[in-house]
Amino acid sequence: MIITKVNASTPYNVYIGKGLIDSFDLSPYAGKEDAVRKAAIITDEIVSPLYLYRVIKLFKKNGFEVCSCSFEGGEEHKTLDTVGKLLSFLSMHQLTRTDVVVALGGGIVGDVVGFAASVYLRGLDFIQIPTTLLAAVDSSVGGKTGVNFEGLKNQVGCFHQPSAVICDVDTFSTLPPARFSEGISEVIKYGVISSPEIFTMLENRTPIEEIVAKCVSIKALFVEGDEYDKGERQMLNFGHTVGHAIEKLSHGTVSHGNAVAVGMVVMTASAACLGYCTDDFSLRLSALLKKYNLPVSTDYTAADIAEAVLHDKKRSSDKVTLVLPEKLGKCILVPYKVDELAGLLGKGLSSSAEKK
Repeated sequence: MIITKVNASTPYNVYIGKGLIDSFDLSPYAGKEDAVRKAAIITDEIVSPLYLYRVIKLFKKNGFEVCSCSFEGGEEHKTLDTVGKLLSFLSMHQLTRTDVVVALGGGIVGDVVGFAASVYLRGLDFIQIPTTLLAAVDSSVGGKTGVNFEGLKNQVGCFHQPSAVICDVDTFSTLPPARFSEGISEVIKYGVISSPEIFTMLENRTPIEEIVAKCVSIKALFVEGDEYDKGERQMLNFGHTVGHAIEKLSHGTVSHGNAVAVGMVVMTASAACLGYCTDDFSLRLSALLKKYNLPVSTDYTAADIAEAVLHDKKRSSDKVTLVLPEKLGKCILVPYKVDELAGLLGKGLSSSAEKK
């Protein structure tokens, strides 16, 4: 097992290994001997039949009193209505501020359950148990929780750090290939913004637990330096400005990982057009994305994407912060005028299309 510590305002460990949902020692999180701690384990209807019983068994074995529920998965259920139902569930089972909420599932489960935990009784401890690669390397670490609102992604939420993240990489074995590839998209992101070694690890098929640990260690550094996403942590948004726009335009039919893959290609090409990218690694980036069956282009126009970016959370007044690579492993934050964005994206889309 690999353990990475995240030194946020609430420090916690990320545990990465095999077989953890059956054997992990939860005693450090079980509370005092004279008071049984309740664990509310919440998942979605996809993960429930795969892992819920085993996780319930693990918590009971470690002395917790357990209650559980599941909700419908998918972006369309990442809403305040779902959060309200979860709050009713927590209230019905009379959870107190000494109890813990457990998010078992992918990124949507972690975001929704984490948000519910953050607002119930003004904040309960919660534990993340990610079951997708994307959630393991990205959304389960860092404390961002929230839901979509009025068609806009993650528009309502807050920062609420978990008490622990328990990542059993064996759960990735039940992912459809396309879902696994979506996680690889986020892995590649870490390679571009911080560590060229990740490209080599992926190209050489390094064991997945080592890749997850590498990504988590990188994210931990960004979170520790900028927990509330006001500065350098925004580097983690590489590819996401365009990616979120594509998700919005597609009404959710293009998945997050696929949209981010396209966003990374477009931003790399755009950086080259602006003269920021001194090391042209776009062909290597595209080749690696294709190796994992990820897209490198889109049919949406630059004008459509720029219009969708108007609602991006990273927009400030008439500018949006773009994450642009200078070379593989190093990016910079560039404030860019929104009314000039369509022109830049047009060049990026044309340049990336030429290199397909």
